[in-house]
Amino acid sequence: MQHSLERGLKEEIYYGGSNAKIPNLNKKADAMRIVPLVNYASTKANWKGFTKADNFAVRWSGQLSISRKGSYKFSLRSDDGSRLFLDSKLIVNNDGTHGMRNREGRAPLRIRSYDVILEYFEKAGHAGMSFRYMGPGTGGMKVVPSKVLTARLTTTKTILPPARCTCIPCGTSKSKNFGTGKCGPQSAKCGASKGTAKDGCYTSAKKTCDCQTLKATR
Repeated sequence: MQHSLERGLKEEIYYGGSNAKIPNLNKKADAMRIVPLVNYASTKANWKGFTKADNFAVRWSGQLSISRKGSYKFSLRSDDGSRLFLDSKLIVNNDGTHGMRNREGRAPLRIRSYDVILEYFEKAGHAGMSFRYMGPGTGGMKVVPSKVLTARLTTTKTILPPARCTCIPCGTSKSKNFGTGKCGPQSAKCGASKGTAKDGCYTSAKKTCDCQTLKATR
């Protein structure tokens, strides 16, 4: 089965909701189009092609083609929050409500194409978003150009990072990096006043935690 391909990224726009962070975008978009690059200057006015200036979210998706192996730096400059994923790995996290702010991340890349997902939301005030990179052959930090981007007109799913939680050794109420293994919700056998460290650990989170990485399992 063949899918339509175009230079640039698929842009899905979601209107409504007064968010404090990037919402779950696994729903039907209010509008969709292909854009050559992601570079929206900070403004109080509507972005070109958008019907609202506040309370909206956007997801851009496609593939990034890398022609030279090496270490790449990625930059998201946004107002409000934004995130970048490459092959489902979070590379840059610039989420939350804030003014125009730059956050960067690095990744060692090989000569191939990488799935790319950008997520963004705007609450109120100025709105801006720029996706840039720097690496072998880019000529410095630049807006990622359309010639290395390919939009795929297929269904895109929002990546939901695992929720953070902490593991607490049995018999205490002080959390720490417990070590290897997993811990679940507090039980009669293991809690702040029951059990000892040798009995394992517990968590106040609703999901089971990986004690080594302090990340909740799905």
